[in-house]
Amino acid sequence: MRIPVRVGAVAGLVLTGLIALAAPAQAHPLRYGDDASNWRSVVTNVTPTGSVRAAMGDGVLRLTVTLGRAQDVVIAGYDNEPFVQLRPSGAFVNSRSSTTYAVKGPQAVIPKSVDDKAPPAWQRVNTSPTWSWHDVRTHWPGYALPPPVEADQSTRQQVLSWSVPVTADGVRGAIAGVLDWVPGPSGGAGALIATAGFAAVAGLFVWRRRPWIIAAGLACLLAADVAHSIGMTAGRVGDVGSRLAALPGHGGLPLALWLLSGVALVLLLRRREFGAYAAALLAALFCFTEALPSLAVLWRSQAVNALPVDLTRALIAVLTGVSVGTFVAASLFITNNVRNYGGST
Repeated sequence: MRIPVRVGAVAGLVLTGLIALAAPAQAHPLRYGDDASNWRSVVTNVTPTGSVRAAMGDGVLRLTVTLGRAQDVVIAGYDNEPFVQLRPSGAFVNSRSSTTYAVKGPQAVIPKSVDDKAPPAWQRVNTSPTWSWHDVRTHWPGYALPPPVEADQSTRQQVLSWSVPVTADGVRGAIAGVLDWVPGPSGGAGALIATAGFAAVAGLFVWRRRPWIIAAGLACLLAADVAHSIGMTAGRVGDVGSRLAALPGHGGLPLALWLLSGVALVLLLRRREFGAYAAALLAALFCFTEALPSLAVLWRSQAVNALPVDLTRALIAVLTGVSVGTFVAASLFITNNVRNYGGST
């Protein structure tokens, strides 16, 4: 029978898509999605004054330094060895510093030439005098919460003060900062928005049984995901590749979803039956690849996103509720047509 075959085909597409998308999600465990947390790390002071500009980015993950009024700034690594050098001609890293490889993660290959006590071997990494890296000194190590936070997670509290040594034009100083625990909301407001989004699409479809309701849900998903994706990429630190790493498939998947959503909307508005099959697939993908990876934003205080955190929470809640509602509405439409063996729309 024609309709059941289509149902099986669409189900296979959904399953294949979700399996294929598992790899990108695993490839960027610290960067895929909004990286929601209750940690807040900020730079509080730089000495010598005006020598460099420093700021935290990507939540608590990355420290960015830019040359200020000094002519030569050397930033010390984890063993107090020369690690990064900023000069008007650009940014350089010491290839003999162990920190150079430690900040790349456990997958980095450490060459035999590494020696923190040897004279530095500077390699240019940027033609501009600015550089960013993941510095463990700026956040709490490990996964276990510090005892004071474990004892009272509902209260904002300073957990530690951190410092990164610098030498500017021969004068020693430091980039200093603090790490705070900032409790997030209960998540109730997000749950309410998600429930309302689900009810608005699924409930209205149960009442009216019209394809335009599925189209409206898909259009809402498209608009919310475009806004959320712009916020995620704009809120990141680094080059275009680093910013796009926040998106599944480095931006390739969202772009494909947006283009296919446009096609599905045309099909639905023209009352073409296959538009409902496409909408079911797209709604599932929006939910599993766009909404769920950032769902923790609803109950955590910080998100790596250029948008206001309340707006980010609202977008994630809309993506969650409306995607499920659209999937249910499209499934009901498909089921009804299966029962009627291709009845009119």
